[in-house]
Amino acid sequence: MIIRKGSALLLFIILVLFNACKSTETNVNSAGNQEITDGFVRLVLHEKTGSFSLSYVPNSFSSLYEPLFISRNPKSSYMSISVNGRIYKLGRNFNYRSKIERRNGDPALVFDSKILTITQVFTPVKTPNSQNANGIMITTTVHNKSNEDIMFGLRFLLDTELGERRGMFPFVTENHIIMDELLLDNSSEERYWMSRGEIVSLMGSIVNPVDNNAATPDFIHFANWKRLNDVPWKLRYAEGRSFTYYPYSINDSAVCYYYEPTLLFSGRTNTYTIFLTTQDSDWYYPPEVESTAQYIVRNLSERTVSIVTLNDTELLEARRTNPNIERVTLPLLREILHMFVTGDLVLTEQDIEEIEKIIYGN
Repeated sequence: MIIRKGSALLLFIILVLFNACKSTETNVNSAGNQEITDGFVRLVLHEKTGSFSLSYVPNSFSSLYEPLFISRNPKSSYMSISVNGRIYKLGRNFNYRSKIERRNGDPALVFDSKILTITQVFTPVKTPNSQNANGIMITTTVHNKSNEDIMFGLRFLLDTELGERRGMFPFVTENHIIMDELLLDNSSEERYWMSRGEIVSLMGSIVNPVDNNAATPDFIHFANWKRLNDVPWKLRYAEGRSFTYYPYSINDSAVCYYYEPTLLFSGRTNTYTIFLTTQDSDWYYPPEVESTAQYIVRNLSERTVSIVTLNDTELLEARRTNPNIERVTLPLLREILHMFVTGDLVLTEQDIEEIEKIIYGN
């Protein structure tokens, strides 16, 4: 392939501009923490404690990052694991020392032991109504490298504060204003929770907005942070209890994800995914997707007249003015059949049945 000098120069300029405009930056500070900025998001990984913090610039006119959850003490948010009934807090146990690595270009916290490798990968995400990256996807993989099957569970405690700082209720979901302790299991049909602040809000996933087959938490517990922190695993649910734990912890909310222990076979890997972004509830309600049959009938109906949209009264009136009104569906059926025979349409048996129902109104 021949590249002229002018073309080569243009290609060089484009590559330089592309690399100069990349928004992701990584810095390592004196404490060994890694700071990653992408768009308006800043993620800090704390290698010594195996924890992380997340902040966001609410608009292009500001240079001040607003913490999306408590960052003064990053250790207050962490993951715990249950291994054959024994509980370990990641980053706080000598059996699971943390280190920072890269996985496909994304920063990751890795916790390694003799039997397990646990990797948390932090991937920047941009929700539909955001112009820039406005959150992260945390993908936690757990690989059993031992020769035995184990019972494994995961718990993620997040120390929130935006609701308290705003002086309002700590959390909201689609169907709840959470003013006191609440336990949601995976049958709740809730999709997300939010901690609303004055300037910026934090939204956490309950269901995965991009993968319907992803594992969902068995339950999520909204409660006082100290009460959740003080128990090794499950906190006994106290319905209606406030987010205050006198005299130690006043108006101190937290949210805790629970993936209860299940069998993890030797050599196998489990994956858990949680999204933390700024507010964008539209992300959890994708537009309804038209079925193949609906698409075909809608598009082909534009070329002919269909009686599908007529109700009984309208149909009787139409029959009085045109006794052959039913025959107007024939061109539509003929068109569909012709395209199917010529290979321009690929239809399943279910598509054909649905087309019949749409056209005949059955």
